Amino acid sequence: MDASHVSLVALVIRGAGCASFRCDREYTIGVKTAHLARVLKCAAARDEAIMSYSADADCLKLAFRNPRE
Repeated sequence: MDASHVSLVALVIRGAGCASFRCDREYTIGVKTAHLARVLKCAAARDEAIMSYSADADCLKLAFRNPRE
């Protein structure tokens, strides 16, 4: 972290760690980590996370679902 409290974090999501995974091409996107952390805290312990990215709209969508419900 530098003096202005900015840090660079690299997060790589590989298909081997996912139940299902599809990525048509590699993307580099910017996400505010504080916002991402706030959203991830909404998930319950057994929830599945569903992520989708639309390059046209520059939009990352996160959804959680409980497989037992």
